[in-house]
Amino acid sequence: MIRKTLLLSIMPLLAIALSVAVPREASTQTSNPILTLETGMHTGRMMRLALGPGERFIATAAEDKTVRLWDISGEGAPTLMRILRPPMDPGAEGKLYSVAISHDGSTVACAGWTGWEWEGKTSIYLFDRATGTMKKRLTGFPGRVSHIAYSPDGRFMAAVMTSGGMRLYAVPGYTVLGGDRDYGEIASFAQFDPKGQRLVTICQRDGYIRLYDLKEFETPSPTPRPMKPQAKVRVEGADQPGSVAFSPDGSRLAVGFFGKVRVEVLEARGMTLEPAFSADCKGVNQELDKVAWSNDGRFLYASGGYNANWTWLIRKWADAGKGPYTDIPAAHSRISHLLPLSTEGVAFCTYDPPIFGALDSKDQRRFLVEPLAADFRGSPEGLLLSADGFTVQFPYEPIKKTAGLVSVGERELTDLSWSVFGSLKATFTLKKPVIDTMNITDWRGTNAPKLDGKPLPVPRTEKTWSLAIAPDKSGFAIGTDWAVRYFKASGEEARNRQGAGIVWAMNTNGKVVLAALGDGTLRWYRVSDGKEILALFPHKDRKRWVLWTP
Repeated sequence: MIRKTLLLSIMPLLAIALSVAVPREASTQTSNPILTLETGMHTGRMMRLALGPGERFIATAAEDKTVRLWDISGEGAPTLMRILRPPMDPGAEGKLYSVAISHDGSTVACAGWTGWEWEGKTSIYLFDRATGTMKKRLTGFPGRVSHIAYSPDGRFMAAVMTSGGMRLYAVPGYTVLGGDRDYGEIASFAQFDPKGQRLVTICQRDGYIRLYDLKEFETPSPTPRPMKPQAKVRVEGADQPGSVAFSPDGSRLAVGFFGKVRVEVLEARGMTLEPAFSADCKGVNQELDKVAWSNDGRFLYASGGYNANWTWLIRKWADAGKGPYTDIPAAHSRISHLLPLSTEGVAFCTYDPPIFGALDSKDQRRFLVEPLAADFRGSPEGLLLSADGFTVQFPYEPIKKTAGLVSVGERELTDLSWSVFGSLKATFTLKKPVIDTMNITDWRGTNAPKLDGKPLPVPRTEKTWSLAIAPDKSGFAIGTDWAVRYFKASGEEARNRQGAGIVWAMNTNGKVVLAALGDGTLRWYRVSDGKEILALFPHKDRKRWVLWTP
């Protein structure tokens, strides 16, 4: 049996950091310190990667409100070089959805839910890569910035938004050259062709793939120009594009899709887009929404939700996408971005838990960097709770089913894989979450949970993942993509609290709600007022942990 006393202290690889970042012109940002858990790795969903010149370093951006710069020049594991912390506030403010590195490697651009809480508009933050200082802020984006791209020749930077379309900047001055607001919601990806003469974007909700001619910007203009795509097409039968990639010679576009198991390749000759062929997706069980070409154009890669037995796969086609395929095991999490490497491999990152890695030209793993947190996925009923709400059994990972037992009152953690007594104690004193004493349906991985057949007031943008009903049936809690929502027995929402990640599991004794979040923490919320009263981070080594109050 391994038992460790709880310590609120700074430990190797696990620290509590106080972050106070004051943005320019943001007078409404809190002046209070923000308690931040620093483990040496991301703790929130990783959304994007960016490669520096010569592939000496890579940047990763995540919903934990950090950009991390890693040295990947050696043969071993990446080394963390620097952490960039944009301005933030409690809640969603500061979450990052996009990152890009300028052509010369001097600037790191990042954005997401950045500035929205203070100004009602989003900003892109530009950091000096060498010093880590924020050197400029691009403001006034009407929607959250979902993707940033620099042109290969270093002349342009493009940004697309969840609403408001696309905007184009001149580099290095970052003056606005033009933009296009004629988009539906969630413009989600942008890429320049290899010569920097064309720009392609996709929009998830209106389904269009747009191609812009950038030659018009060779002639200076004193004011920003409205931009119109020279080609604007949808792919028949697949209306939610997820990513797009130019082939290395610029003659073709690969497109992956949400909601469909399809990868389409389009001819991109000049300013026209025409269907070319569909890649072979035989045997794929989930969408392949992320795509990339190998650096020499001989191979096409795609990934996303495609998985087998908790391993997410990257499909690789030979003959520029027309040939036979190979399915390559990548990571134990859904792929969120693919980038080609000059060494003919591919880099990738994942959502939750946040992981990034690279495959070499022989499809062998070059490196894989995983979080140091417990992984609560796949076990919505695996959170056991005592009657007083402060002794908990929780899973460390979804596959091996290892578990820990924590007693807040005794300040002790027990690794149940080594403790017969601890396992017996959990069996006889702890209870699983109640999920069947009320008629609550359609709550597992959907965005339409119901009570007695009637929809609950959960935003359609949130999927629900977990449920816990109070023992006396006076109410119930539902965990979503980013919130803990507590409802009265009638279905009226009483309170909601934004979490630091997906709420994978929950339990309640009617007085407190315990939530297991995607950032690897367990959080206690008081039912009477919804206030968070306690948080626990158990390190996945099953030895170190830290408990704190907000």
